[in-house]
Amino acid sequence: MVCVIEKFFLLSRGAVLWLALLAPAAVMASPAVAVSHPWIRFVPGESPMAGYFELLNQGDEPLVLTGASSQDFGGVMIHQSAIEHGQASMHHVDGGLSVPAHGSLRFAPGGYHLMLMGRQRALKAGDKVTLHLEFRHHPPVDATFPIKPVWYQEEKSE
Repeated sequence: MVCVIEKFFLLSRGAVLWLALLAPAAVMASPAVAVSHPWIRFVPGESPMAGYFELLNQGDEPLVLTGASSQDFGGVMIHQSAIEHGQASMHHVDGGLSVPAHGSLRFAPGGYHLMLMGRQRALKAGDKVTLHLEFRHHPPVDATFPIKPVWYQEEKSE
């Protein structure tokens, strides 16, 4: 009986050692993602709102944002606003957006944004919403976005 317990103990220690050796490799292979300066522009009524933020990739591999979701909205899509031939336009972004290794991607008015449609509850300036950001080959990231008044302008930091 003692022999069985000793073997079990040795096997358990071996498994723990194996996991300890593998864990750092898993951490190094997964890029560090951060969400900076998140906010949503409030729009009254049932019109869609837009989410803005900066996505930071602190890893050694490119990162691809493929989509987003929220319990507070029926649909969330990645869009890009642009001026084409003197006319403002907005397009749905298919296939995701790449963030270079050790780089960032900014979602800001007049450019990329998350289009937030189909409110699931009454929202107002001052409320907070959690958005679930989805990536290719990387675990999702949840971020809290405060809702700002319609007139809010983010300060430029460059």
